[in-house]
Amino acid sequence: MKILEMLPQGATAVRYVASQYEGIYDDEDNHIEDECVNEDVRTDVWFDIIHAVNKDKVCRYYRRRTRDLAARNVSDYTYQINNRNNSQDSLDSPNICNVRVKRLGRRVVFVYDTNFTAKMWKLMKQKDELHEARRQAKNKYGKQKQSHKIGKEYLPSSLLMEGELEYERFEREAIEDIFRDRLEDSQG
Repeated sequence: MKILEMLPQGATAVRYVASQYEGIYDDEDNHIEDECVNEDVRTDVWFDIIHAVNKDKVCRYYRRRTRDLAARNVSDYTYQINNRNNSQDSLDSPNICNVRVKRLGRRVVFVYDTNFTAKMWKLMKQKDELHEARRQAKNKYGKQKQSHKIGKEYLPSSLLMEGELEYERFEREAIEDIFRDRLEDSQG
């Protein structure tokens, strides 16, 4: 089979058992909550697979019934891993999870990859800086926008682009400063 040749060398297959839930109802047949029926046999992906891959650096994979289920698992676990890593202050933190999740057909593959983790961590930190600059610009100049005053009343027209409000100019300049700093850091 061609797809098995594309798996990383030494990858270990893990038996995946999906969680099954049954609803709990009160006396009047109102749904209260869902309860996991197979808690003792289901696969806990975070502790059984992700933490194990991060600890011993051996690739693991499991197979789902359809490609759609595999794709959903990949996106869910990638999102969870990135959120956990982005909450850390630095890449040297012991809580960084250096696991990359991939999909090969119906298989979900967990690979130890420090380069990918570093790249994603840096991208998310840049995104957070940009979001913070936008938030500050809106807080500083948001009142002017709410009162429907045009930015040209506050600044000389030479500083504003055509039709640009003052808070938009501040946002644009903040973004330009961020990219200018990064360019200087990469060249110097």
